[in-house]
Amino acid sequence: MQSELGESMQKDLLLHIIKRDGSIRGFDAKKISLAIAKAAKATGEFDSEHADRLTRESVLPALERLNLSTPHIASSRCRRTSLI
Repeated sequence: MQSELGESMQKDLLLHIIKRDGSIRGFDAKKISLAIAKAAKATGEFDSEHADRLTRESVLPALERLNLSTPHIASSRCRRTSLI
């Protein structure tokens, strides 16, 4: 599932993201999914496949709706709690 997730998340989406330190890095949707999965594991709420689905179906569309070519990482973080 990981390769499918990476391909489906990267296709026609963001290419870069602004990190907290102001640097611009390549966008990797899998990192968002891994962060969600890590938090879910700590709380015992759901597994990594559910985190992948949340990323694909909720987080990425929310980032796209921001209509920014290079969003700040905080944009994804702030929306995450309202999506889960």
